[in-house]
Amino acid sequence: MMHVEGTFNHAANEKLGCHILELPYTGQDEASRVSMFVFLPPTESNALTNSLPASPRRRTSSAGQ
Repeated sequence: MMHVEGTFNHAANEKLGCHILELPYTGQDEASRVSMFVFLPPTESNALTNSLPASPRRRTSSAGQ
């Protein structure tokens, strides 16, 4: 697993309804710079929870009893 600490570019986009985080890859010259962009859900605490359907209840099998 990778672990990096630092300051990264960040933007909030109302049209897309998300936050965008840029994670640059290191070890490359400026001419061939590559970044990964991560699109994050809104920071409202219930926004993601309210948009997902309720989780199905776990079912147990009675086979083998």
